[in-house]
Amino acid sequence: MLTLDNKIKQFGGRMLAQQEAASSRASARLASGKRINSAKDDSAGFQIADRLKTLSFANIQLQRNLQDGISYSQVAEGALGQVTSMVQKMRQLALQAANGSNNTSDRQALNEEYQQLAQEIDRTAYNTQIFGKYPLLPSQQPANENIKNVSTINNVLTNGQTESGLVSGLKSIAYIPAGSTNLTFDLNSFSADDDLELFTADGVHVVGTSIYTDNVWGNNGVSDPTTIKSKFFNAADGYNVNASYDDSSLLSSAGTSTYNGMNITYTGDQHSSGIYTENITIDKATKDLILAVVGSNGVFDITANWDSIGNGESQPLNTPPFGPGMQITATETPVESSDFIQIDKTPARIDDLGLTDTALDPTEKAMAAISSLDGALTTLGSHQGYHGAKMNAMDAISRNAQSHYENNEAARMRIEDADFAMESAALSQNEILSQAATAVLSQANSSGSMALDLLKNSSE
Repeated sequence: MLTLDNKIKQFGGRMLAQQEAASSRASARLASGKRINSAKDDSAGFQIADRLKTLSFANIQLQRNLQDGISYSQVAEGALGQVTSMVQKMRQLALQAANGSNNTSDRQALNEEYQQLAQEIDRTAYNTQIFGKYPLLPSQQPANENIKNVSTINNVLTNGQTESGLVSGLKSIAYIPAGSTNLTFDLNSFSADDDLELFTADGVHVVGTSIYTDNVWGNNGVSDPTTIKSKFFNAADGYNVNASYDDSSLLSSAGTSTYNGMNITYTGDQHSSGIYTENITIDKATKDLILAVVGSNGVFDITANWDSIGNGESQPLNTPPFGPGMQITATETPVESSDFIQIDKTPARIDDLGLTDTALDPTEKAMAAISSLDGALTTLGSHQGYHGAKMNAMDAISRNAQSHYENNEAARMRIEDADFAMESAALSQNEILSQAATAVLSQANSSGSMALDLLKNSSE
């Protein structure tokens, strides 16, 4: 059986161990500032606090994501503001050119500045970039895919040499890629009525004879936009599906004109004068062009010269990745499409703004340009408003996420953090109890030693 002293020793040792463990926990909590330092401190609380911590990290990242989205729209809106300023200046020039006080030289000078501004708009659109994305470009490059059905000029003709015995008709001869420079075409149709014609892939008639009045078209069953669409504007001849005939920029007689920044010279159709040769020169192709020799199965010779052949419209300004807009997370746990804010592209190139074929000379074109520029300004205003609305939405979500984060952190700290006053008091209490247990053990040990001494003395 255990003696009283042994019982006291066992009890004192157990109490001392408990108090030392409690002191160790209190010291750890005071040192870390955490009530829960491991799962054994509070297994349920540990799981809840860990889940709340994960949610806090998600909240922080959500706010960063939203700030990225705001930055994207800020960059887009800033660039759109610059484009708007340039379009406003272009409208001012158009209004000036439409005034009757200008002569041809004046309008040409105004048009030169106008076209320079147009080029700068495209440069702005292609160079506005953030996070590897281009907010002022369309999602997909509107390349003339069908134009690749026609062989490029350098694969059909040899630079500086005459190709003989070619047959005319209602068909495309070659594709002239954008970027080609200093092009010259000399046609000799001998006694046949064959004509050089230049078109864009979307149906703009740039150089040649009128489909309304020239027999070369009538003999092929073409007399209006409907018949040229059905008989000639097809994929095999390089035309886009939505190609629509437009002769508003047609150079149909001997002279020089400017279209989309290209300076073009044409000798005109000289068959009525008994001359069966024609010539077209282009300083630089700024758009993809389709060359045709339209006739009634006549045989012709053609000589072509050029300095360089371009890459075409499918390779604009180092081919930036057009791609989609931005998807920004709107919740901490995005699953469905509604959990994202979609920031769509706001295209602002000259083509996208409907200003591709605008010019200030002659006066009629300047007047038409005013209407197109007004439409472009409306589009730009809508684009800027769109980005403003998206920024407001993301800012509101960010504020809500910040509030959520603060409340979430407060809940986590109430569960996880240590109460310094309580832990300090517990530490002091445990230290006192430890001292008391140590004293009891010491006294019990001392008491046992005294009893042994008495027994020894009595035996003597």
